[in-house]
Amino acid sequence: MLEVVCERMVRSLASSIRALTGDTVDIALDRLTAVRFGAWLDERPLPAMLGVVRFEPWHGYGLIVVDEAMILALVDGLLGGDHAVGAPDLVERSFTAIEMRLVGKLMSMALDSFARAFAAIADISARVERIEVNPRFAAIASPSNAALALDFRVAMERHGGGFSLLLPQATIEPVRRDLMQSCMGEQDGSAAWWRAHLEHE
Repeated sequence: MLEVVCERMVRSLASSIRALTGDTVDIALDRLTAVRFGAWLDERPLPAMLGVVRFEPWHGYGLIVVDEAMILALVDGLLGGDHAVGAPDLVERSFTAIEMRLVGKLMSMALDSFARAFAAIADISARVERIEVNPRFAAIASPSNAALALDFRVAMERHGGGFSLLLPQATIEPVRRDLMQSCMGEQDGSAAWWRAHLEHE
């Protein structure tokens, strides 16, 4: 069911980013994989921004990670720059306050789109509690804990990039049965209206 949710999410998010930047935007789910939290976090290419996400009513945490290419594409798209002509790489400097604010807005838009797409399964809300640039400060689970990683690719007019959403198994456990459905609204072999009809007859 997460694949269905992601398909709905990317359509909504692409429209939001298009309205924000004025660029042509195409977003696709690159892959959905089961991972170990520690190994996944160690493999994140740096520099990147890592948003620690609070999910309600699950009372759990997740991560949203925006890579360097996406940060540059967003900043260029919003501020009229052109990284292709030789702007300094992010690895050579720290993030500015403006970059942090812009990427924070992208994270919030992505999480809002995810929550709206997830509404067909369960009502949730997601918000970024803080943004980290050092993965050690974004350790929200034990390194051996299982998690689901959703990797998205974003293509814009001049540049592109990607972001990832990590959902620890403990966070999505309350809706695990619902996510095992093969289609929206699937039930265990019976429908409430049919049962009520039989009882009445």
